[in-house]
Amino acid sequence: MKTQAGFTLIELIIVVAIVGILAAIAYPSYTQHVIKGNQAAAKANLVEDAHYMARLYAEKGSYASATLPLATAPSTGTSLYNIAASGTAADSFSLVATPIAGMSQAGTDTISVDQDGNILYCSQTSTGSCHQ
Repeated sequence: MKTQAGFTLIELIIVVAIVGILAAIAYPSYTQHVIKGNQAAAKANLVEDAHYMARLYAEKGSYASATLPLATAPSTGTSLYNIAASGTAADSFSLVATPIAGMSQAGTDTISVDQDGNILYCSQTSTGSCHQ
């Protein structure tokens, strides 16, 4: 009698199905992890720019002359986010990181920081939906 050497087709199909199920569970978790990492990088750039704005205020006594991107500003965004000043007045500012359309972050939250250091994540899909 011959002994079997190798795998049957059914065994291979079962292994492929198990690997497929594991990949289907792991991939969304991985993509969410990457999105959160990219948001953290954008948040770090925002905080760096907010420190720049604070130094500018200490030197000039006003935020009104500051607009991003500035040639001497520390950062104007990542490859996935654009950072721009919004609502810059004499005594207040808001910096907003907006995901670039067509990139992996497109459709995710915008991130903003103001002169008091308040950081908000605002959903692009539902208006008025912001959280810290």
